[in-house]
Amino acid sequence: PSAAKELVYITADISIDYSDQRAYHEIQDNLSFYRGLIYDSLHKTLNAQTGEKPGSQVTEADMLEVVETTLRKVLPGNMISRVVFKSFKTS
Repeated sequence: PSAAKELVYITADISIDYSDQRAYHEIQDNLSFYRGLIYDSLHKTLNAQTGEKPGSQVTEADMLEVVETTLRKVLPGNMISRVVFKSFKTS
Protein backbone atom coordinates (compact mmCIF):
# COMPACT_ATOMS: atom_id res chain seq x y z
CA PRO A 1 0.00 0.00 0.00
CA SER A 2 1.13 3.56 -0.68
CA ALA A 3 0.80 4.41 3.04
CA ALA A 4 3.25 1.67 4.03
CA LYS A 5 6.67 2.80 5.19
CA GLU A 6 8.33 -0.41 4.04
CA LEU A 7 8.72 -1.74 0.55
CA VAL A 8 7.58 -5.25 -0.22
CA TYR A 9 9.37 -7.36 -2.78
CA ILE A 10 7.89 -10.46 -4.35
CA THR A 11 9.85 -13.04 -6.28
CA ALA A 12 8.05 -15.92 -7.90
CA ASP A 13 8.69 -18.68 -10.39
CA ILE A 14 5.54 -19.60 -12.25
CA SER A 15 4.82 -22.93 -13.91
CA ILE A 16 2.10 -23.06 -16.54
CA ASP A 17 0.53 -26.37 -17.59
CA TYR A 18 -0.80 -26.07 -21.12
CA SER A 19 -3.79 -27.95 -22.47
CA ASP A 20 -2.94 -26.63 -25.93
CA GLN A 21 0.64 -26.42 -27.17
CA ARG A 22 -0.19 -23.23 -29.09
CA ALA A 23 -0.35 -21.40 -25.75
CA TYR A 24 3.27 -22.38 -25.04
CA HIS A 25 4.42 -20.95 -28.38
CA GLU A 26 2.28 -17.83 -27.94
CA ILE A 27 3.79 -17.09 -24.52
CA GLN A 28 7.36 -17.89 -25.60
CA ASP A 29 7.04 -15.68 -28.69
CA ASN A 30 5.69 -12.78 -26.60
CA LEU A 31 7.40 -13.35 -23.27
CA SER A 32 7.77 -9.69 -22.28
CA PHE A 33 4.06 -9.05 -22.98
CA TYR A 34 2.94 -11.95 -20.75
CA ARG A 35 5.49 -11.08 -18.06
CA GLY A 36 4.03 -7.56 -18.06
CA LEU A 37 0.48 -8.94 -17.74
CA ILE A 38 1.50 -11.05 -14.76
CA TYR A 39 3.34 -8.16 -13.12
CA ASP A 40 0.42 -5.76 -13.67
CA SER A 41 -2.13 -8.23 -12.30
CA LEU A 42 -0.08 -8.76 -9.13
CA HIS A 43 0.51 -5.03 -8.75
CA LYS A 44 -3.21 -4.23 -9.08
CA THR A 45 -4.08 -6.94 -6.57
CA LEU A 46 -1.66 -5.56 -4.00
CA ASN A 47 -2.82 -1.98 -4.58
CA ALA A 48 -6.46 -3.05 -4.17
CA GLN A 49 -5.58 -4.20 -0.66
CA THR A 50 -5.14 -0.55 0.37
CA GLY A 51 -8.91 -0.02 0.53
CA GLU A 52 -9.63 -3.16 2.52
CA LYS A 53 -9.95 -3.60 6.27
CA PRO A 54 -6.79 -2.93 8.26
CA GLY A 55 -4.89 -6.13 8.92
CA SER A 56 -6.32 -7.97 5.92
CA GLN A 57 -3.75 -9.43 3.58
CA VAL A 58 -3.67 -10.75 0.07
CA THR A 59 -2.51 -14.35 0.21
CA GLU A 60 -0.28 -16.33 -2.13
CA ALA A 61 -3.39 -18.26 -3.23
CA ASP A 62 -5.17 -14.97 -4.03
CA MET A 63 -2.29 -13.85 -6.21
CA LEU A 64 -2.05 -17.20 -7.97
CA GLU A 65 -5.75 -17.04 -8.79
CA VAL A 66 -5.33 -13.54 -10.22
CA VAL A 67 -2.42 -14.65 -12.43
CA GLU A 68 -4.31 -17.68 -13.71
CA THR A 69 -7.45 -15.65 -14.40
CA THR A 70 -5.45 -13.00 -16.25
CA LEU A 71 -3.77 -15.57 -18.50
CA ARG A 72 -7.07 -17.35 -19.19
CA LYS A 73 -8.68 -14.05 -20.25
CA VAL A 74 -5.93 -13.27 -22.74
CA LEU A 75 -5.47 -16.72 -24.27
CA PRO A 76 -8.48 -18.05 -26.18
CA GLY A 77 -10.35 -21.17 -25.13
CA ASN A 78 -8.97 -23.52 -22.51
CA MET A 79 -5.33 -23.30 -23.55
CA ILE A 80 -4.14 -23.27 -19.93
CA SER A 81 -4.96 -26.15 -17.64
CA ARG A 82 -3.25 -24.87 -14.51
CA VAL A 83 -0.84 -22.28 -13.11
CA VAL A 84 1.27 -22.83 -10.00
CA PHE A 85 4.00 -20.98 -8.16
CA LYS A 86 7.12 -23.15 -8.15
CA SER A 87 8.57 -20.70 -5.66
CA PHE A 88 7.11 -17.66 -3.97
CA LYS A 89 8.91 -15.30 -1.59
CA THR A 90 8.16 -11.94 -0.09
CA SER A 91 10.54 -9.65 1.71
